[in-house]
Amino acid sequence: MTTKILEILRSEGALSDSTGRLVYNYMKRWNISGYTALLDTHIFNEAYLADILARTLRIVRIYNVLSIGTNSEICALLPYKEAISRCCMPINWVGNGKDTVEILFCDPTDDTNIEEVKKIMDCNLSLAVAERSEIIDAINNGYPIEFQIPEIGEQW
Repeated sequence: MTTKILEILRSEGALSDSTGRLVYNYMKRWNISGYTALLDTHIFNEAYLADILARTLRIVRIYNVLSIGTNSEICALLPYKEAISRCCMPINWVGNGKDTVEILFCDPTDDTNIEEVKKIMDCNLSLAVAERSEIIDAINNGYPIEFQIPEIGEQW
């Protein structure tokens, strides 16, 4: 569980010390991430939080994720189940080689999650940020059905 997101927001003046403590206590009480606590407590909405993170971390902010489409070759590097549970979606190769993938995260401050995705995909990652709900919708609509079926079958 990370508090990095809270520290970043406080250092940017987007979150007061007292509100930061409130969110931190909520996060600990319910054993959730700082990102989830910020949304659950309605301190920020997804769009505003993505905007702040993009500006603060100096990473690309993607709007209208559904319009991007997916690349089956890249989707194959990150199983559907992992993409959904980690709320991230690979977009495309960066540059001419195939060693770096641009990938959307709703919480680009979660270093543990990012490192685990990097291991799963076995490549370098170039981070971008988008709204959680848009990433989940794009994964469900964009991942080829043959990538989704094994995971969907596990639920039954």
